[in-house]
Amino acid sequence: MQPTLCTRCQKNVAVIFVTKIEQGQTKNEGLCLKCARELGIKPVDDMMKKMGISDEDLESISSEMLTAFSASEGQDGLSASSQDDGEDDGRTATFPFLNKLFGGQGNQGQNQGQPGGEGEGPQRPSREEKAPKGERSQKRKFLENYCISLTRKAAEGKLDRIVGRENEIERTIQILNRRQKNNPCLIGEPGVGKTAIAEGLALRIFEGSVPYKLVDKEVYLLDLTALVAGTQFRGQFESRMKGLIEEVKKLGNIILVIDEVHSIVGAGDAEGSMNAANILKPALSRGEIQVIGATTLAEYRKYIEKDSALERRFQPVLVEEPSIDDTVEILKGIAPYYEAFHKVSISPDLCRLAATMSERYITDRYLPDKAIDLIDEAASDVNLHNQDLARLAQIERELADYGKEMELVLASTSGQGDPRIQEFQRQEQRLQRQRDTLEMAVSRDDVEAPNREDPAFQERQAGRRRQIGELQRQLSQVAAQRQAVQNENNERAYQRLAELKSRQAKLQGEKEAIEAKGNPPLTAAHLARVIELWTKIPASQIQEQEFERLAKLEDRLKTHIVGQDEAVRAVAAAIRRGRVGISAKHKPVSFIFVGSTGVGKTELVKQLAADLFSSPESLIRLDMSEFMEKHSVSRIIGSPPGYVGYDDAGQLTEKIRRKPYCVILFDEIEKAHPDVLNVLLQILDDGHISDAHGKVVNFENTVIVMTSNAGSEIKGGSLGFDRSPVQLGKDKAMKGLQSFLRPEFLNRVDEIVYFNQLSQDNFQAIARIMLSELEGVLRDKNITFQYDQSLLDYLVAKSYSSTYGARNLRRQIQRDLEDPIATLLIERYADPVRSIQVKAEGDRLSILADPMVAAFAPVR
Repeated sequence: MQPTLCTRCQKNVAVIFVTKIEQGQTKNEGLCLKCARELGIKPVDDMMKKMGISDEDLESISSEMLTAFSASEGQDGLSASSQDDGEDDGRTATFPFLNKLFGGQGNQGQNQGQPGGEGEGPQRPSREEKAPKGERSQKRKFLENYCISLTRKAAEGKLDRIVGRENEIERTIQILNRRQKNNPCLIGEPGVGKTAIAEGLALRIFEGSVPYKLVDKEVYLLDLTALVAGTQFRGQFESRMKGLIEEVKKLGNIILVIDEVHSIVGAGDAEGSMNAANILKPALSRGEIQVIGATTLAEYRKYIEKDSALERRFQPVLVEEPSIDDTVEILKGIAPYYEAFHKVSISPDLCRLAATMSERYITDRYLPDKAIDLIDEAASDVNLHNQDLARLAQIERELADYGKEMELVLASTSGQGDPRIQEFQRQEQRLQRQRDTLEMAVSRDDVEAPNREDPAFQERQAGRRRQIGELQRQLSQVAAQRQAVQNENNERAYQRLAELKSRQAKLQGEKEAIEAKGNPPLTAAHLARVIELWTKIPASQIQEQEFERLAKLEDRLKTHIVGQDEAVRAVAAAIRRGRVGISAKHKPVSFIFVGSTGVGKTELVKQLAADLFSSPESLIRLDMSEFMEKHSVSRIIGSPPGYVGYDDAGQLTEKIRRKPYCVILFDEIEKAHPDVLNVLLQILDDGHISDAHGKVVNFENTVIVMTSNAGSEIKGGSLGFDRSPVQLGKDKAMKGLQSFLRPEFLNRVDEIVYFNQLSQDNFQAIARIMLSELEGVLRDKNITFQYDQSLLDYLVAKSYSSTYGARNLRRQIQRDLEDPIATLLIERYADPVRSIQVKAEGDRLSILADPMVAAFAPVR
């Protein structure tokens, strides 16, 4: 039975027949299902919707029908699936009944009418005897639909060159060369370059720099989502998967890359069906197909190790995070791709800077991915803010527009598009036809007419010749008019062309001038700006200015912290040591501030956070009085599995994950439960800790400060002239710390900083600082504030206490200054106060509002 092909596509079997009536003529057409649906034939659309048939299903039906009809005729164009009765090449994925419907026709058609009966007719040619032109493309139906050819992308130059990873690639090639279980699985953290190794293998195969057994191999990346998408009928996914495996087995030179290989466990899983992993297992174990898997350590442990049958079919290849030097080489190798894309210049020194900065400031990701992303986004920032690049793109658009306009102008010189010239041309053609007709008639009659000597005939011929002359005159006149219009058009066109060429030359010169500048360089400032967006660290502190700030850190802290020069010096030294990188890596800078209350411990922490990170939010404060119970450890790292709040993140770990650059204050550490101190012990030693979900939180870039009043309650001391009060205070503090902190905890702290008792001179300096804060508040209300030395003496005399420290001074200022000033401002709301002067007279304060004459010398 010879099938009728679709009159529209001339490819598929026609199954829908329609009758068209055009201009009174009846025409029969046969359409395939696909074309009928594209033409919007309503009965076909309704049927497809009711049956839930997709475009892919239509293609499968059409292919199966064509195969069946072709088999019945014994054509040479048989597909691979019709040549082998035992294989359907996956083409029955949606409608397996089609094989049964047409299955017997091939043999019957070949043996029908043969005298010898079954088997005596002409045999179907073997696969080797055939030369099907589209066999390879027909065989790759599943590969083309559900995979991406990395080899083809390598040939098209769409893959970046891989740098390094020689050991991993050689190990992968060695596993691929095995006879059985030749399936490597690349295991590593996200961003270390697992997929890049598979792409690098495809590049090597394309370049021919692989062992001879891999020279003819082709690498395909499996798109598992495309394989699963649209599988609405039971058995459809299995048929696709089986068809893909059979296709790979037939070709014999395909290496499948499955990125996120753990996703095959459970892919396509449904009631009564098999998932992708179970379908792949037999082919993997026998070495019939070769697969390169890629997954992370956590996913490999979670999914593949649990399925030991699947695990033994893969040979693990561990992909470690590259070192900074290796990352620099990788960045140098791929820099040209980003230079060409972003139109920037990337120097080798900047590659090293990107690697070091990303390693230092981005702690929750891995090299080289974070360094590549840093360069990519910084180059994007340069590209977006480069006015020359924007102007260059505009010039190129204008040049293209001018080029198109010049083509139109040149077309107008030939008369195209001008209706007047077209009308003249039509008149010329009409006159030429009339003239040619008369000339042919005159010539014919001059030769063939029997009465050529008749005067009437001669007169008629003469009249015709006069008509020919008149037509020629009219023709010349029309041609002259057409030429005049053409000349007019040409003159305007040449003027416009000259104008366009002048503009083109000007734009071309501007373009060359911009290009002569070269691509703008990528600088450290651009990298710093991107890191600021990622980590919230001010960009100016990441660059060279950070060293200048560190050099003057001690002086800036002393302007706010009074009487604790030794403590400030110790803190500044430890901060500089940690920031420059001389101290141990992966270990946070840590302090214990010990001293009596009110001597500036917490204030120093606040000033340190504000100076280092320029933001009050950079201080994370945990009051250890809230962590006195054993179970309070869960508040730091999160609740363990099975407990209430397991899904909630730990208070400390989540804050550090979101803001890895900060100062952490553990206030009154002596009140914490010992189990909480054990958690802190790990942070101080290793610089990281795992939360309840198993995620590692990095504390490397934090500054940890613990405060304590230990030792302040110990009374008295040994008599003698060789021990100063400061030394006695330090001894008491150490004795107090040792009473609740174990030696291994104290040994892991960088500095134990003792805060001295404040003297009366210190109180005067602190009073000046507090009064300057009050002055700033009043200045915001447009009120000037003045005071003299008597106020300072008054405040110190009233508030000085070695027991309560400077907090007593704060209370004294609130009680004797802020409260009366607030009352004064309320009473004078109708007549706003513009100036306030304060002075002390004995035990009393005099607060004057808007005084006429200053009666004292103000202190500045």
